[in-house]
Amino acid sequence: MNAIKFWNRMRLHSRLSISFSVLMTLAIMASGVVYYSQTVHQLKQQTLQLMDSNVNQMSRTVNLYIEDLERFSISIFTDPTVQSVLRNSDGANDPLAPNRIRSQLLNLSTTWSVVRSIDIYALDGTLYNFAMTSSGKEQKLAEEPWYGKIRNYDSRSYFLWPTCIAPSLSQDKKWVFSLIRNIYDIPTGSKTGYLKIDIDVRVMEKLLVFEEPITPLSRTEAAPLLYIADDSKNVIYDNGGGLTGSTLAEAGLSNQFYGAGGSGEVTVEGIRYLYAYKKSNETNWSTIVLIPLGTILEQARHSGLYILGLICSAGLLVVFVSYFISAGITRPLRKMVGLMHRVERGNFKERIPLGEPSNEIGQLGIVFNKMLDSIDRLIKQAYESQLQTKNAQLLALQTQINPHFLYNTLNTIKAMAKRKGAPEAGKLAEALADMFRYSLSNWSRPATLRMELHHVKNVLDIQLVRFGGRFTYELDVPDDLLEKPIPKLLIQPLVENAIVHGIEKLRSGGFIRIEAHKGQDKVLLSVSDNGKGIDPQRAEFLRRLLNDPPPTLHRNEQDGIGLVNLARRIKLCFGDSASIELKSKPKHETKFVLHLPITDEYLEGAEE
Repeated sequence: MNAIKFWNRMRLHSRLSISFSVLMTLAIMASGVVYYSQTVHQLKQQTLQLMDSNVNQMSRTVNLYIEDLERFSISIFTDPTVQSVLRNSDGANDPLAPNRIRSQLLNLSTTWSVVRSIDIYALDGTLYNFAMTSSGKEQKLAEEPWYGKIRNYDSRSYFLWPTCIAPSLSQDKKWVFSLIRNIYDIPTGSKTGYLKIDIDVRVMEKLLVFEEPITPLSRTEAAPLLYIADDSKNVIYDNGGGLTGSTLAEAGLSNQFYGAGGSGEVTVEGIRYLYAYKKSNETNWSTIVLIPLGTILEQARHSGLYILGLICSAGLLVVFVSYFISAGITRPLRKMVGLMHRVERGNFKERIPLGEPSNEIGQLGIVFNKMLDSIDRLIKQAYESQLQTKNAQLLALQTQINPHFLYNTLNTIKAMAKRKGAPEAGKLAEALADMFRYSLSNWSRPATLRMELHHVKNVLDIQLVRFGGRFTYELDVPDDLLEKPIPKLLIQPLVENAIVHGIEKLRSGGFIRIEAHKGQDKVLLSVSDNGKGIDPQRAEFLRRLLNDPPPTLHRNEQDGIGLVNLARRIKLCFGDSASIELKSKPKHETKFVLHLPITDEYLEGAEE
């Protein structure tokens, strides 16, 4: 509350300057935040797209290499020397067989420098081995970890075994992954042995040239990560070397990378990464790349600092400009306030000097000067207004005398008609007197439906005398609606319309029916006649006039002026929910229905 009071006590100049400065600074800051957010989003999307492309390319490269390795394995088990030795391994001993196979494997692997060893097992467990470095021991077939799988492996294809440490006499650990397959005798197609090729996992370093999608500006974040993993999430290759031969779970990535491929964000050991991966349909290996998000956003951070500097500079400029703009706005207003104080003391001859009238301040000065002119003129007219008021009161007294004179005259005619033996003329004079009394008195107050029907009955009785019994009429109104307040003379225009346009042309048999009933939320008053009706084109024209009554009518529309005036009246009294409905059957019937809302009283002041 104290802050609001302090704000209200500040000068307009200061409030305008502060408001304009704050709003513009907030707008500039919001624009900067949006720009920074969009920049970060675009960097992420571009990086993920490039990562997807790189991962797909690396996955294809690995597939091509494994396809070459498979062809190399086929060249080994189809070699005649290998086929001959394995075919006769259960026959006579051949002491030269190991040397022959080793020599042949050496020839075949000349172009495969990454091959660490090639093991060929006969079905009886005999091992024929070729290794780049001696392991110092021979592994028995039944002790091989992959033997349980290959023994029941009927496919003529191969499978890949996860990375493990190759046996060696040296202290260096050599990580290898293996291609394993059955060997079949070519003539008979029977299984004759098993082939295992160990490949140095460092071949992946040459195959997978890892290019970062965005060059980082600094190396404060963690390094990018590259993994090759199999279906069981065993890590075949890790560019850092720390997880090779282990599992992805040890890197905190056990719940990701399911499916054919994808990309997104992941947090590993408190560091946010962007990742992309692709699973090969040929090898069932997944190629996974993770790049620290901070490395990518380093460029965005520098842009953010640049934007922050611009915001600060723009904020200072806005404060400076807003001060002079607000001063230009408030200076003429202060002059106007001083002039108003002089006018307040009674000097109505003061006027605001007009500068540029096209702007808002100039327009305000024009309006203020016109107001002073009007006040000066109204003071001069005050005395004349008082005299006119007195004259109007005298005229009102005179207008009240004339209707009484008319009523008294009609009552005199009624009395004379009875004395002269003409009761019909007396009734006619009485109906006419009642009709004038109802029409000319208390227009500012509503009537009831009972009063309105009594008035309409007087009109119809007078018309019956005029037409000599050429028509009859009927009133059908429930008792519970008789006390409903309605505007005066609401039904009479419809009755007169029925007589003039419907009954007047008939020689006999005319009939007018007035009825009322309650709808769901409205009272429906209708006046119908059995006259000639209205042709469809004319009826449609009248419906348009009644639905949206115009303020003025053209010359060709003057015969509908009574109905249009009635439509205006009910909309003024009841609002847009009130309406007039026209139903007509040419040569049979015309019916007008007033739809009036169910209210205790119509809108106050409408009749006035």
